[in-house]
Amino acid sequence: MATAHQHDPALARTLILDERFDLSPYQARRENADEESRKVMDELLQIETEHLAFGQGQRVGRTLGPNL
Repeated sequence: MATAHQHDPALARTLILDERFDLSPYQARRENADEESRKVMDELLQIETEHLAFGQGQRVGRTLGPNL
């Protein structure tokens, strides 16, 4: 039987800050990267931005499928 999860504001804040931190290396290095690396960083930035948006309670454009 599934149990209800308690909302923990401190944990939520920590997870959001962690996602924001994950974005920073890609943002910082993207400007000086070669074209191929920039493409990879753009993909990683998109994923990390979606993680951050999800953590902040926002819906994002990509559909994850019926089981997620």
